[in-house]
Amino acid sequence: MSSNKLDNLAKLLADPKVNRILEAARPKKGITVKQLAKILKEKPSNLYYPIQKMTDFGLLKVVAENEIKNLTEKVYSSASLYKRSQQKKLGLKENEIDLSNEYVLNHTDDLLEFFMINQKRMLTSFEKNMDFIQAGGKVNEVNFSWAVSTLELSKRGQIELLKKINQLTTDFKDPHPEDPQFSFNLDMTLYSDEEPKDK
Repeated sequence: MSSNKLDNLAKLLADPKVNRILEAARPKKGITVKQLAKILKEKPSNLYYPIQKMTDFGLLKVVAENEIKNLTEKVYSSASLYKRSQQKKLGLKENEIDLSNEYVLNHTDDLLEFFMINQKRMLTSFEKNMDFIQAGGKVNEVNFSWAVSTLELSKRGQIELLKKINQLTTDFKDPHPEDPQFSFNLDMTLYSDEEPKDK
């Protein structure tokens, strides 16, 4: 992905209206511009441009087209961003880590898009939970948490750690099934501030 295209995607994801469109368009069956305008309390004419940009970047997909008199009304959905099919799009099986040179070279754009979308989702969740607390909600009722660690790892150790974490999350059973259950996303990223280099 060119730096210009990446900048445009970053600007798009930073737009609060874009996030509201993504949330409203989550159902698989999709939503029309007219329905979106009603939910967002916006004029339909104010939504066509961001929706076209979102469609160009794959954030929205046209899932149906309705013929109304002489016009074609498109139905948009962001459902593909919110399910594990994103991992399949990248050619990964669940719990499989594959960062070979060939894979990265062939999927750079998809990987950048994947990471940016997930970062946007994470920041949106954080913002919602902070708004909830500021409105008087209790900290122990939020559905956002994080952990930060600093590790000394070899390249092979890095892969082994991620495999173990993936296996742990796959096998984990909630010890409190009687409590209300929520759908959580866990994104684990290992990164170094050092420049990448050959051995």
